[in-house]
Amino acid sequence: MEKKKLNIKVPVLEGTGSKQLQVSAGHFEGTGALGKGNFCICGHNSTIYAEIFNDLDQIQIGDEMYLVDNDANRTKYLYIVTEYKTVEPNQVEVLNDYGDNRLTVISCTDDGKQRQVVVSILKE
Repeated sequence: MEKKKLNIKVPVLEGTGSKQLQVSAGHFEGTGALGKGNFCICGHNSTIYAEIFNDLDQIQIGDEMYLVDNDANRTKYLYIVTEYKTVEPNQVEVLNDYGDNRLTVISCTDDGKQRQVVVSILKE
């Protein structure tokens, strides 16, 4: 059986306010940059707002995630999923710098009470 690819394609805007998250994913200000540090983004898992990460709970360890920079070269960054977990909304340590180059994707659980967190490491 072939595993399903999520094929999520979404722009990432700077900031995580309601204006950004109604139409895209948002980058947490003060976290890493593309390919450097802990680049943290979030998006809705909702039928009310942009349905960006509705299938995030189907991600699997070893899946590939790509980020494409909007620079002149369209630089592409490949990340490999290493962790999926559910945390409480106040567990903000997932935004910390861990000394490596990672992508952290955060979205609500279906009921909105907790947060899904996907961590992937940059493939150098």
